[in-house]
Amino acid sequence: MRTAGGKEFAVWEWAILFGVTAAAIATTEVVGLSQRWGDAVVYTVALFAIVIMALRAAWRRPGFWQNLLLIFALHVVGTAVLISVLPLGTFGVPKIFWSISLIVEALLVGSVLWKRVAAAKRRP
Repeated sequence: MRTAGGKEFAVWEWAILFGVTAAAIATTEVVGLSQRWGDAVVYTVALFAIVIMALRAAWRRPGFWQNLLLIFALHVVGTAVLISVLPLGTFGVPKIFWSISLIVEALLVGSVLWKRVAAAKRRP
């Protein structure tokens, strides 16, 4: 997989991505969150780890971290509302739904971030 700067992910970057996700899973188990909230935490961690790693070229650009924080806040509020409202069973949200929505949201968040950061760079 290539990052926004055209560079391929290195092995250590994949290790960080999987390590952060595994740590989120372990944390939800230790804390004892219900399945639906545990899924939401792991989903959020995986989503933003992927986006941050893929947009490594934008880390030093003005506004990247502020825009990321704004999008993160919107994501958390939206996820909390969805998880609270949806009628979910004992096993939480079906994992295929999480997988598909992770891909779609990662593309959406990444493209919005990239566009906002690139637009900020062009402004005088």
